[in-house]
Amino acid sequence: MCFMSDGTKLRAKFAGCCQAGSGEAFFKARLVNESEGEGYVGISNPKPGVVVPLDMGQFPEGIIVQRGAWFGSIKSAQNGTDVLVRVIWGLRNASCAAACCGGIDLMMQHITGTPGNYAFVSANGTILEQDLQAGETIIVEQNSILGYTGNVTLSVKQSGGIAECCCSGQGCFNTQLTGPGKIWLQSMSIAKLRAVVASAAGKDQEQKKKKGASGAPMVQNEMQR
Repeated sequence: MCFMSDGTKLRAKFAGCCQAGSGEAFFKARLVNESEGEGYVGISNPKPGVVVPLDMGQFPEGIIVQRGAWFGSIKSAQNGTDVLVRVIWGLRNASCAAACCGGIDLMMQHITGTPGNYAFVSANGTILEQDLQAGETIIVEQNSILGYTGNVTLSVKQSGGIAECCCSGQGCFNTQLTGPGKIWLQSMSIAKLRAVVASAAGKDQEQKKKKGASGAPMVQNEMQR
């Protein structure tokens, strides 16, 4: 929470074992407007990146997202129901090869809700939403999958021959998503971001060590003088 109106109160709620198994904490913060008028709340992404709002009333079959992507939701004002977040195995709607080599976790988050429910998920980079028709297939890089509706199926496709697998920088497999359904892709997943930052930090440390090693004798000479 970044900010909230004066009549909004903070409450703690036990999230349940299912949400804990899906990468969430056992307890969640619940923000309730207890004033007579309208209230407001500002929330932010807990990770570096952007917030993707999902209108759950448009997806009765639910949305499957990467483990730990969900971070908040709005309770329906019409019927008082909450968004349900539970853990499922990544093998659902996916082949064994896709579960092992398709860039998805073995445990995913399945989000369901009713009209009036909104869920918020964390993403990185540029976000692409695309509707796939029945039988339509799109091939994506493994780390690019943010989520997809429950009727989309996953499989893997070899990225090419030996030269492509070893020298193209894309790995041996790509993920294949087949409709009907809607998919959400991200250009910079949190795993890819961590790898880029770690690589840059490692190079920076190397350069500092080299500079320190070359500068040590000079410091010693000055001290002797």
